[in-house]
Amino acid sequence: MENDKKKIVWWDGVMRLSQAFSSGVEFAYADAKGKQVCPMVFCKDYLQDAVYGQINKKDCCVYGFSYKYSSDLQPTTDKIRLLMTNSSATDFASDMANTEDFIHQIEDHLGMTKTSFSLCEDPPKKYLRCGVYYVEGSNRWLNSPVMISLYTLLLRLGCNHKIGVDCIKTLESIVKGETAAYQYQDKSYLDSSFEMIKRILSAGDETVFGTNLAENYGAAIETAEKKGSRKVKAK
Repeated sequence: MENDKKKIVWWDGVMRLSQAFSSGVEFAYADAKGKQVCPMVFCKDYLQDAVYGQINKKDCCVYGFSYKYSSDLQPTTDKIRLLMTNSSATDFASDMANTEDFIHQIEDHLGMTKTSFSLCEDPPKKYLRCGVYYVEGSNRWLNSPVMISLYTLLLRLGCNHKIGVDCIKTLESIVKGETAAYQYQDKSYLDSSFEMIKRILSAGDETVFGTNLAENYGAAIETAEKKGSRKVKAK
């Protein structure tokens, strides 16, 4: 964890989002200058929508979330830059220390630059107790919609990881029901994706998905509006 706090220019817009969850971990994109570029969201699909719009140079609006290609508020593609928080957490600082150890082990498996974590200055009132963390990782986490989904899932799962335990052991323990998932729905997400995760860790993310963002965010996502019928292809 970085010692210096990160100064953020907080997003002050309004979007009326339709989301399956109303509590738990929230994410938002930040840019390289420390500006929050979208609202905090529970649903990773919105994060995928923003990158989809940027890569394809088009606006999109789905379930109350809107992305405008012409806006000066854009997610970055040289690195993934997220804000991460959980207003329901009782000790989110400890949760984040756990996930830092966990995701660093995952990134060691992938030969990937390690994600950095910094506590943000002066968070919005809703997040004063838990804090908001600035999370900066390799742009390989943006290579495919699946990689964004995987990154956010792993960041959440890591919150219940025990520092020093092998990351694969943590995943196996959650699958077996020996360790609770940080969010109850993530157990089913992990169950359905565990074989793919093992394949990615074994073969490498770039082998599985390639590095062509236009292809991965074009053919992989039919349209941002057809959010419920996305088809993501692994190579």
